[in-house]
Amino acid sequence: MRELLEFDPATAGGMMNTDFVFVGDKSTRDEVLEWMKEQDLNLDQLDTIVLLDGGAQFSGSVPVARLLLAGSEQPLNELKMEPLLSIQPNADEKDVFELFDKYNLRMLTVVDDDSRPLGVITVDDVVSKLLK
Repeated sequence: MRELLEFDPATAGGMMNTDFVFVGDKSTRDEVLEWMKEQDLNLDQLDTIVLLDGGAQFSGSVPVARLLLAGSEQPLNELKMEPLLSIQPNADEKDVFELFDKYNLRMLTVVDDDSRPLGVITVDDVVSKLLK
């Protein structure tokens, strides 16, 4: 919670949620599904999985629907969405809204200067912000 308080609420960092699912981008579908079964995940909120490369940098995202329909040994880096989209935590909320609108996003990853994920902004977060 303290991490979120350091960001202006009108920025991507202030809108993000730090509770998100991330896995290695070389993991296979079956490996990820087995790992997920062992975790205490809020499945009602799980829509997209964030991918990390070998250096723990953001390398993409995979919708859960794509994961479920993939072959059992298919690596997640073959399933990631294009284009690769992320945003810096100090980006203005207007920039966040524009990305969600332009690409019809359900989730956007917030990354630091080294492209390491800090959190995610979901479409629910955007709608809540717009309704205020």
